[in-house]
Amino acid sequence: MKKLIHQTLFLIIKSSFYLFGFLPLWFLQLLGTIIGILLFIIPTRLRYYASANITLCFPELNYWQHQKLLFLSLIETGKQQVEAPVFWVRSAKHLNKLIKQIVGFEPLLADYMQGNGMIFAGGHIGGYYLLNAFLAPRFTDTVWMYKPQKGVIEQLTESLREQFGGRFVPTTKEGVLAMLRNLYKGKGVGMSCDHNALESSGVYAPLFGIQVASMTLLPRLAQKSGAPAYFLLMERLSWARGYKLQMWRMNAGIYAPDLVTAATAMNQEVERAIRLCPAQNEWLYRRFWDRPPGAKALYRTQLTRNYIE
Repeated sequence: MKKLIHQTLFLIIKSSFYLFGFLPLWFLQLLGTIIGILLFIIPTRLRYYASANITLCFPELNYWQHQKLLFLSLIETGKQQVEAPVFWVRSAKHLNKLIKQIVGFEPLLADYMQGNGMIFAGGHIGGYYLLNAFLAPRFTDTVWMYKPQKGVIEQLTESLREQFGGRFVPTTKEGVLAMLRNLYKGKGVGMSCDHNALESSGVYAPLFGIQVASMTLLPRLAQKSGAPAYFLLMERLSWARGYKLQMWRMNAGIYAPDLVTAATAMNQEVERAIRLCPAQNEWLYRRFWDRPPGAKALYRTQLTRNYIE
């Protein structure tokens, strides 16, 4: 009986997932705007974390500037949530038509053609799921790292993940070795680099002047392979006009032997991307949750107007 219930529930969720994926983008983003307004009005823990993160990263904002950015960011969060199925179920041809502007592709392609490998880096900013449809068909031998999801989401996306080309590996030792081998072959690897790293695989490095748990995988791969590294940002354009893809070569600091120095350089690129479209960053994520030993916690547990102690 439980198995039947699970199968029925999965079928309903899968049908809804595909239904949303084939709805017009303007309708989905309008729905996302409504969700974002509700997130702003209703005092939830999600709104608290978004507000707290904005306060930490942009302390120079006055009250009204802060509220404006919070309001816009929650609207962009709503859009990101409801538009995501589009990037999973629509064809690469359809999705690439959504990208209206591309900046920096020629230098990236020229570096890739040198045969020294390529590191594609990104963050949870804007329409980041759309990057798969753009990059995978053009760089089919690339190995992409992902963190396996739990439950229904993993079931839904597992069969769709490699539909555009490329190969996806989990965040395991075997996955890291697969990426390193691909770089040595002169091919590409891709990953996000803006989430908290596990204590065993990260260091504390500054982001917006605050020490955060930062991944060292990207710097390690860069150091061992010498491959060029590019950061990619898929900015959502207003009024459902599509997306703007920007890419630039990451600064040479990521090749530094000292991992803190390298992670600091990596975080500078993340910060650069956030400043380009601050409302589209994933502000709900508790980026500053992990603290260096002895450092004061930055989040409060209760929902108050005095967000940061």
